[in-house]
Amino acid sequence: MYHHIGQAMGWGMLPMMFGWTLLIVGLSWLGVSVISRQRLENRPKGEEILEERYARGEISREDFLSMKADLGH
Repeated sequence: MYHHIGQAMGWGMLPMMFGWTLLIVGLSWLGVSVISRQRLENRPKGEEILEERYARGEISREDFLSMKADLGH
């Protein structure tokens, strides 16, 4: 009449464990996707980087104008 706990819960637990695994993997994937998208959107553009380097004095005016022309601006 009484079943061993392992027999009673064995196959019945499998779908629930699979569901929890899918949930955890799905939430992890969603978190990584959101973080990656934010990093890409916040990445400085080429011209912005160039202007920052020029403003800090890292490159000369001639280099700045040449590089800006290379970027197509």
